[in-house]
Amino acid sequence: MKSDLRIDVLETPRMILRPYRMDDAERLTELLQDPEIHCWTSSIPFPYTLEDAREFLHVREKEDATGASFVWAMTERKSVLVIGAIGLHDVNPDTGRAELGYWLGAAYRGCGYTTEAARRVISWCFEFGGFHRIQATYFPGNFGSAGVMRNIGMREEGLLRGYGFKNGEHFDLYLQAILWNDPTWISTEDQLAGLQ
Repeated sequence: MKSDLRIDVLETPRMILRPYRMDDAERLTELLQDPEIHCWTSSIPFPYTLEDAREFLHVREKEDATGASFVWAMTERKSVLVIGAIGLHDVNPDTGRAELGYWLGAAYRGCGYTTEAARRVISWCFEFGGFHRIQATYFPGNFGSAGVMRNIGMREEGLLRGYGFKNGEHFDLYLQAILWNDPTWISTEDQLAGLQ
């Protein structure tokens, strides 16, 4: 992984993935009133307050400046509205590993946005970032998230017993991953071919 890697603005056919800004706080608060997002994620509080959003954005400013993690606001090209988030956490520069995570606002689910964003993040990781492995976990029963992982070329690697921790309790998570030399990820050029 590149040692000086920093977050970039990324394009997909329908979205612009960009760093979060402080003026995204109200939109984040609005989208994260959805209990479904809290149900399937381990670190997003519910109910979600404007203060939670501001704290998240302050952390983003610090981590974006150091490359400790990479989190993009998913924005629609046509409306420029933030519709969700996608990012890399637990970034290990020495081994070139990171964990992919994402959430999407309720009104935008079922349209392929998360798969589209995840494909672009994966191609950025492998073509530009010098990553070796990107992995992701999902809660048992979260078939939507598991489907996104399959759609971007990840392979199921197994059940991590007691790996997750939320609300004071341990829980199981399923693990999927993709390597830079797997033939299943899609290049940026192929993803953006329709934009020319």
